[in-house]
Amino acid sequence: MTAQDLGSAAARERGQSAPSGTLLPLTFGLTGRGTLYYTAELRYAMLASGVDPRDEGIGIATEILDDKGTIVAGSDLALGKVYTMKVVFYSSRDRTYLALRAPIPSGAEPIEPGAAVYRLLWGEREIALVPGENPIGRERGSIVWIDDFDVSRNHARIVIDGSGARIEDLGSKNGTFHRGEKIIAATALADGDIVRVGGATMVFRVFLRTGPTATAASTRLRSS
Repeated sequence: MTAQDLGSAAARERGQSAPSGTLLPLTFGLTGRGTLYYTAELRYAMLASGVDPRDEGIGIATEILDDKGTIVAGSDLALGKVYTMKVVFYSSRDRTYLALRAPIPSGAEPIEPGAAVYRLLWGEREIALVPGENPIGRERGSIVWIDDFDVSRNHARIVIDGSGARIEDLGSKNGTFHRGEKIIAATALADGDIVRVGGATMVFRVFLRTGPTATAASTRLRSS
């Protein structure tokens, strides 16, 4: 392939490609004295339509059981009733480490302390919430720091304890909103709830905590 051919190939519009199986010869030649040094680089991309999903041999099954052991859909949980959520994962080969997060159904909360992992999703950010108080505001020491002048320095807080999670406004100027409504008192949070503080809109998530070597995990849930 001559230098001119290489230039033509390099100038092709992204997304175009040579037909499958085409041979592209690449030859370097030296005229005159000296030593020839060269670097060859090949870049390629497979079309998405020609790529099949790869099976990593991992399967995950989630069940929600009522007090009689009957499987219940996550959308059919009765208010105030207690259920058991069971997550089982299996693999076709041994694995040294496998981390798993299982979303808890919206409108339910874990009863057992330490069974859940709490997160705030803000755009591409995922903010870990810790047991106790999680300050939200323009103060740089806040766990949820929002650099926005519509947000007070100590705007709000999310409190996590044995009873679950709740959000409180701390007398902010512009208020704190939960599911589109301005809150006036501590308000319980459930998985999937939308929280707005100033110009920041966040999603509250709850995941079931599992150990790194476990093949199954379960926790007790209460529909709220």
